[in-house]
Amino acid sequence: MSAASLRRGGFTLLETLIVLFIIAVGTAIAVRSVGSSTVKARENEAQARAKVVWEAEKRYFAYKGLYTDNWAILGVPDPSLIDRFYNFTIYLDSNAGMVSFHIYVAKKDDGSSGFKMMGTGEIVALK
Repeated sequence: MSAASLRRGGFTLLETLIVLFIIAVGTAIAVRSVGSSTVKARENEAQARAKVVWEAEKRYFAYKGLYTDNWAILGVPDPSLIDRFYNFTIYLDSNAGMVSFHIYVAKKDDGSSGFKMMGTGEIVALK
């Protein structure tokens, strides 16, 4: 009998390990990609909530001529109570006679990263 006739059909251990390695690398890349997409989706949701507060502040200013940091007066529920990942804070600024506001949005887990929405609607990343 020749060596070719003794060999049974199937894969060798090395071939199987190579395929498993390729699958593992592909899975790791996919998991990392999904993780970064989740973080970006949470940030986009927080920006949308901040935009709702920003619009409420603008409406209140048009009506009363001043800004407020009171969620109830704005008629907007405190987003920090709804959002599991971010804290929202309104800061009023009356520097040199200019009255404005900023909405600070910080991650609940570290408190340092996040963004602030200026009274102009511009979004600035916190460092």
